[in-house]
Amino acid sequence: MKRIKTLTILSFLSICFFLSSTAAMYSNSVIDVIKLNDSDIPEGYRYGIIPEFAKNMLKNNPWNLDQNALSRFAPRIYPEADSRSMANVHMTIIASEKNPYDDDIVCYIFIYKDKKSAEREIEKLTKFVEYNKDRGIVLSKENLAVYLLVDHTKEYRHIENISRNIQKRMDTL
Repeated sequence: MKRIKTLTILSFLSICFFLSSTAAMYSNSVIDVIKLNDSDIPEGYRYGIIPEFAKNMLKNNPWNLDQNALSRFAPRIYPEADSRSMANVHMTIIASEKNPYDDDIVCYIFIYKDKKSAEREIEKLTKFVEYNKDRGIVLSKENLAVYLLVDHTKEYRHIENISRNIQKRMDTL
């Protein structure tokens, strides 16, 4: 009888642990809450235009990368990025109004498939940004990461402002 009670308690605790670890995971719906909106775009900038030659991989802007684009593009976002660990990636390109085909500011929102993948990938991304502190910012929470980067360091102040807005949205999740 004592053994049955012990097994029941252990089973219950295991189920509680499993449910609590999966409850904190974010799904694709969180992208709509934290993605860039018109008020985040700095004055003198706009959503970038995807050039014709790149439309075979990048269909739109902003855009949730499809699986083909994700597998081809992920290693270009940060070193050793594993697209198999990513459930979804949302990308927004911001360009100066003077050159709308540029990619002056880029915002990636990553939703990783599970907590273990998220920890591994966020560590890679964070290390990469540490080597490029004047050009990138990473925000993360559970299996969610936001990566903002600029082409030129003179635009870094813009991603600082954008990151503050996104962090406020992430804090409400």
